[in-house]
Amino acid sequence: MSKPTNIHDAYVVQILAYIGKSPVPVSPEALREALQRLMPDHAEEIMRGFGQKYLDEGIAIGEARGEARGKAEGEARVLVRLLERRIGAVPEALRARIFAADQASIEVWFDRAIEATEFESVFGRN
Repeated sequence: MSKPTNIHDAYVVQILAYIGKSPVPVSPEALREALQRLMPDHAEEIMRGFGQKYLDEGIAIGEARGEARGKAEGEARVLVRLLERRIGAVPEALRARIFAADQASIEVWFDRAIEATEFESVFGRN
């Protein structure tokens, strides 16, 4: 995105960036319409810039979530393996609970499983 050509354009871009970050959702159509009225020569270029910024943020968020899920899944696999070695076959319902859990729960269970001799001492009674 090229830089605005004058101070007025720069202020409009800053205002629109502020609006775009607002907790009150503003539709892209409303932003585009405002830009068309305020800066007809730069409207589409600025909208592309906003779109790319939000696309990049979305990709980064998705990647972080994927990495966290992958890490939790890896830790769940290690926990299941530890349980199988220490206690025996992990029932399917318990396996599903482990793989659905968040990373913090898996870590707590893993610490308990290190010396466990029964599933109840790791997960409690249900």
